[in-house]
Amino acid sequence: MNSVAKVIDIKNNNVILEMPKGGGCASSRMFKTTPHTFSLPIPKDQKPNIGDIAIIEIDPKKSILSSFIIFIFPLLLFVPAYYLGLKISNNSQSISTLIGLIGIIIGLIIIFFINKKLNKFFTPKIKEFTKTKLPPICEACKMSDNCSSK
Repeated sequence: MNSVAKVIDIKNNNVILEMPKGGGCASSRMFKTTPHTFSLPIPKDQKPNIGDIAIIEIDPKKSILSSFIIFIFPLLLFVPAYYLGLKISNNSQSISTLIGLIGIIIGLIIIFFINKKLNKFFTPKIKEFTKTKLPPICEACKMSDNCSSK
């Protein structure tokens, strides 16, 4: 899966890129968001300039795995923690719910450490830089592979 972002600055061996957060068109009131910036290392064989468009390659399998880890993993820890709370507290739902929430917090802490260890694994790679100017279309459409305006 490819995305595009605009080079807004170059610092040391990294480019600062800007791309929108949302998945909807700028005309859509539901998905209006502001652009966000992030930094990626410059590939050794590339020489970007400010204003270039970076084509970023994101492995779909890694994207799905990272989404699962972030959103589902803490909820999966809630269930056994909740039932553990039921066993410990003699079927008190308030205590078991509290222990279930502690399970979610433990899941978030585990995600924090997973992120530190596997940050390079989940980091997207810059495929290439292009000088092509994108047409003035909605922010989300210019970021998708199947945009009708390209």
